[in-house]
Amino acid sequence: STDNLAQAMTFYYNMKDCRVPATVVTYGALLNACARVRDPDAALRVYAEMREEGVQPNDVCHNILIRVCSSAGYLDEMLHQMKQLGKQGGVLEKSSYESVVRALCEAGFPERA
Repeated sequence: STDNLAQAMTFYYNMKDCRVPATVVTYGALLNACARVRDPDAALRVYAEMREEGVQPNDVCHNILIRVCSSAGYLDEMLHQMKQLGKQGGVLEKSSYESVVRALCEAGFPERA
């Protein structure tokens, strides 16, 4: 629920206020909370903050972003995250691959799937 996302974000900002550094696991949990409520904009804000803090996203983070962006029709960001995942030598999860194919087909780009 959006309440869970709000609680997760409050916890995160409390961590920051206490100068507790967030890790890739922290950001992965926040991204997952965003994905659960299907809020790609919140997920992209979390991702931007993660990058500003110098935390390198892992496969889990990229896959979450790929799925949440694909379900929202954010094709450019979805493809960007796939590219970043590939640059890191990461693995595209089956569920992410299926989301990408579905999003591209629904957007009228089956040849790109």
